[in-house]
Amino acid sequence: ALGSRRDCRDGRCTSNMIKQELFHHVVGDLRVSIGVAHEYATLRAAGLLRLLLLYDMPLVTQVNREFRIPILFRIGMHRDSPGAMVGRGTSGAWSVVDAFEPDAAYPGVVPEEVKLDKFLKLVVMVTHGHDQNVHDLIRHIAYVNGVIHAGSPTDDRDKALASTRSFMREGAKPGGGRTLAAIGRVVLRAIEPLHAAVLSKYARPHGEHRRRSVPPST
Repeated sequence: ALGSRRDCRDGRCTSNMIKQELFHHVVGDLRVSIGVAHEYATLRAAGLLRLLLLYDMPLVTQVNREFRIPILFRIGMHRDSPGAMVGRGTSGAWSVVDAFEPDAAYPGVVPEEVKLDKFLKLVVMVTHGHDQNVHDLIRHIAYVNGVIHAGSPTDDRDKALASTRSFMREGAKPGGGRTLAAIGRVVLRAIEPLHAAVLSKYARPHGEHRRRSVPPST
């Protein structure tokens, strides 16, 4: 559990600490979700990645305002990796899957370190001629597949990605599920220093939460 007497007064915690605690729980949930071979876990992971990374003020950015830790995403292969020559010009479907991680990239592909804005633009799937980047995949699984709300594809790009749910199925994961899990692992490594900083500042001393929860003896 997180908590700090310095940041709580009269039982009320600052909004800054609330964000840190939310971040801590999201990181833990994401770690569990990407390790489970089940469609619901994939949907859950997409929702957590959306909260961490997407939109104008993602949770990672809000939490890092206090710490200002450089966050770089170390990635292996993507559609435009120098020398990879994969996923180009296909009218069917292609997905980077596990090779998005540096240790699983194709021979000859040199790992890169990128900031969040470039990370979200990396093409990790091609579906019926449509490029799908990291942002597209997270948003689609979170919104169209139904973890945030059950929606329907609204344009050709979304429809092409939706079609992979069944014909690119990867065991118990829907199409794109293995790639999303690889994205999740890359994200967890990138934000590990920030998570460690949050724990270092806000974690309660061992046993403090338990002591507080035990009523005084009479």
